[in-house]
Amino acid sequence: DQINSLNAVTVLALDDAAMAPLSAKPQDAVKAILSTHVLVNFYDEKKLMEAEGSRAKVETLFQSSGVAKPNQGYIYVALINEGEIAFGSAAAAPNAPFEVVLVRSVTSQPDAASILQVSKPIVAPGVESAASATVPLATAAVADNIAQSPAALAPAPSSASRVCMELAGVTSAIASLVMLAL
Repeated sequence: DQINSLNAVTVLALDDAAMAPLSAKPQDAVKAILSTHVLVNFYDEKKLMEAEGSRAKVETLFQSSGVAKPNQGYIYVALINEGEIAFGSAAAAPNAPFEVVLVRSVTSQPDAASILQVSKPIVAPGVESAASATVPLATAAVADNIAQSPAALAPAPSSASRVCMELAGVTSAIASLVMLAL
């Protein structure tokens, strides 16, 4: 719903190998990390190359969540080496190296949606603790209702299946967005 509410969106997608380190993390941490991979505006390779300055600050979905601390919900985009597009957390040290690079453009619908593959997750310092420290009231109320129901006695899914289901939801949302844009 958050992604679909945006007028324009760019998703920084990860392949399975790049996602692997996230599988052991709690679901709320994975959601926070992945929400830093959804940019709240349209960016394709050309627009990123034309970004002014050596570090363009870009807002992410995590920033608009209200959970992010200052700079946690922003990433920097920069040109490094000989025109390579790189990304880094704005919450990292001011001169931290850019370790995440653009692998390729997956798809683009001008001024609406863009999916760009990046080399590895962009993890803002403290993003995991910020995500787990704040539980929205609606989520807490739903959790209370579930805990009181007979279905709550069923075995809980493993953390791996929760991450897979969350990723399936993100993938479905992205696919829906791309299909709507086409």
